[in-house]
Amino acid sequence: MHFYDSILYNCICEIRFEPRFIYHGKRYEICEKFQNKLPNWNIDIGKIELNDLFGKKEEDRKNIFRFTNRGASLNTHNAGVYENFKSLAELIFPKIIEGLGLVKLDRVGIRSFFIFQSDSGFSDLKDFLFNKLYNVEAKNNNIFGEITDIAYVINTKKNNFDLHIEIGPLKKEEIMKRFGFVGKIAPEVSILLDLDCSKKNVKSNIFLNILKEYNEIINDIQVDLLNYLKKEK
Repeated sequence: MHFYDSILYNCICEIRFEPRFIYHGKRYEICEKFQNKLPNWNIDIGKIELNDLFGKKEEDRKNIFRFTNRGASLNTHNAGVYENFKSLAELIFPKIIEGLGLVKLDRVGIRSFFIFQSDSGFSDLKDFLFNKLYNVEAKNNNIFGEITDIAYVINTKKNNFDLHIEIGPLKKEEIMKRFGFVGKIAPEVSILLDLDCSKKNVKSNIFLNILKEYNEIINDIQVDLLNYLKKEK
C-alpha cells in the first residue's frame, strides 16, 4: 500500500477575546489595513466579512475572514502549504491585536485538514488503518459487528497545546462533499488527518510564536504518522 504526499486543503485560525462595546467602531478601521488582500467585503449585524473573490459562491473563495466583537477567524481553502496560510495570518491578526489593544486572548485555535492519497481501495484502506490504530482482537472477535468505516480520534497535549486529532479513510464522494476540490480531480481514496490545536488564556504578544510552533507540530505529526503507517509490523 502506497501513500502520496499530503495535500493541505483547509486551514483555519481563530482568536477569541473578551468582548467590549468599544471594539465595534474600531473594527472598520482595522479591516481597512488589509482590505487590499481581501478586497470583497460584507457587513452583517455584529460581523464583518472580507474575502478574496467578489460575487462568487463561498465554496469558490480561497480566503474568508470574519471579525466580530468577541473574535476573528481566517479560513483558507485549498491552502496548498502552511506557509501560504501563515503569511496571511501573520499580517491580519497582529493588526487586530494592536488595533484593539488586546493584552490577553481567551483562546487561539488553529486547525488543518490534510489529505493523503492512497493507491488502495476504500475497504482495504479501512482495514489497514483499523489494524494499525485499533485493537485488532476486538475486530477479530466481531465485538462491533461488520465494520464499514472508521474514524480514529484522540485528544492529547503536545508542546503545551491541547491537540484534537482525527484520522480516517475518505471516499471520493466524501472528499468532494467535505472539501469541494474546486477545479481539481478528487482522489478516489485518501486518508484524512484533521489537526485541531488550541491554547487558552494566552498573552497576545506570543501569537506569532504560536503560528510557528503549530507549523512544527503539524510537520512532526505528518512525518511520524506516515513513518508509522509504512512500518511493517
